[in-house]
Amino acid sequence: MDATPAFHPALDYVLHRMQEVQGFMSPLDAGMFMALDLAQKGAGIEGDLGEIGVFHGRVTFLLANLARADERVHAIDIFDMYFPNPPYNLPDDFIGNALRLKMEMALFHLVKADTTKEADRVVSEIGQGKTRLFHVDGDHRLVHILADSKIALEATQKDGVIVFDDVFSYLMPEVTEGVMRSLAGRADFVPLALSPNKAYFCPPHLKSRYAAYLIECLPNNLDREVRRLLDHWVLTFSAEKPVIMRHLDLVQGGDEAALHRSILAQQKDFPLPP
Repeated sequence: MDATPAFHPALDYVLHRMQEVQGFMSPLDAGMFMALDLAQKGAGIEGDLGEIGVFHGRVTFLLANLARADERVHAIDIFDMYFPNPPYNLPDDFIGNALRLKMEMALFHLVKADTTKEADRVVSEIGQGKTRLFHVDGDHRLVHILADSKIALEATQKDGVIVFDDVFSYLMPEVTEGVMRSLAGRADFVPLALSPNKAYFCPPHLKSRYAAYLIECLPNNLDREVRRLLDHWVLTFSAEKPVIMRHLDLVQGGDEAALHRSILAQQKDFPLPP
């Protein structure tokens, strides 16, 4: 029987290949993505994975390594729609990297669109409520953030996770404004966790479950203090210490069901800070 751990492809990509692809995914956030994917698979949550803002494929290829055989990765970008472009969106760079890394191109559904003008078409193409993990890292201007947030909220299923890049960067105030405007007051997606680069949102009924996996899989990077965002508690993770992705290389190394039971035994709701 094949004893290869379920996370071996993703872990191998993060540890040995990710640095070969231009992009902005850190090892910490890669570990957080893997922990959330582990939580979803432990709960039997199924669905596609999606990203707005593909660049050269660094995050998209991680999503592809997390996808089940019957799941697709939606890669949404303007690509070469407005030519000439800066070298951020050229599909040849993405496809070239995918081929070099021996990725199965059938995994990817490339969607060329200006999301500020074609948000409804994008949702129609990738499916309403069909995505379980969605990463938003497109244009950082307000009009784009509002459009991309709308797509992510409509495309992500009720048990899924949405991740936004550069939410609290002092260089990107429009991202902060756009995400806060889009997520404030919502009951379906609430703040879950923050890293130095990304903000994670999930449904409230699964928040404790997702938090347990983040805490147990990335204990070295968990900040001790629970913080407040949009009237919800939120966990924070630091990249100052080396990233130790506990459990993620051991999913099939032993009793997988026992692993999930062990993690879920740790789940709890935190009090809202004053």
